[in-house]
Amino acid sequence: MSPQGGQFPAYRGEEGEPAAAATEYGRRFDFTGEGALVDGKSQGDWMIRFSDGTVFEAPHVDGKAHGHAVIRHAALKSEEGPFSRGKRHGHWVERYPDGSVHEGPYVDGERHGIWHWRFADGEVRES
Repeated sequence: MSPQGGQFPAYRGEEGEPAAAATEYGRRFDFTGEGALVDGKSQGDWMIRFSDGTVFEAPHVDGKAHGHAVIRHAALKSEEGPFSRGKRHGHWVERYPDGSVHEGPYVDGERHGIWHWRFADGEVRES
């Protein structure tokens, strides 16, 4: 499962070992999470580190991301926006190393409506 879904087993491995693994698009991601567990579910502020270098930070309620999240993909892009009950919901902004910005709304975990690209060279597009 990637940071996209916002729902993660919340465990920490022994001696720095990955605590859990997920597979998406045929790729395996080991990850560790740091935060509080209440009745076996993640609660409050969490930081989840993936083996590919991605870092996901978001508050959790009842085991699901809920609130403003920041996702930093190793050297690729960063993303910010709200989660609601484990799904992206609301206005999200993606920033790329070259200065390009891609932004638009999510509804119930899916891209929705018009998204805007602002490229580093000043070009603007809608998709």
